[in-house]
Amino acid sequence: MGRRRTRYGPLRGARPCWRRPSPLGLVDRLRAAPERPRLSAREVAALRLVADGCTNAEIGRRLFIGESTVKTHLLRAFGKLGVDDRTAAVTNAMRFGLLD
Repeated sequence: MGRRRTRYGPLRGARPCWRRPSPLGLVDRLRAAPERPRLSAREVAALRLVADGCTNAEIGRRLFIGESTVKTHLLRAFGKLGVDDRTAAVTNAMRFGLLD
């Protein structure tokens, strides 16, 4: 079977219609999907309370830890989730199913 021809000459870059696209594109996209971050139990607990609208001081009182420790847990969670603020952290944690 030779090259397909058109009225103006050979058709360049055309694929036969019977070929399916390679599934490698799908595999590559699945491999490139971000992994679920591994948060500690305290980081998840702090994020749950952030999702409930608690301040750092309230989170500290509920978890029986200092406010600076709350900030540390949240900053580490932000880093693992790849975000810079509380809203994005809660959104990403919900997307990954960490706050279920």
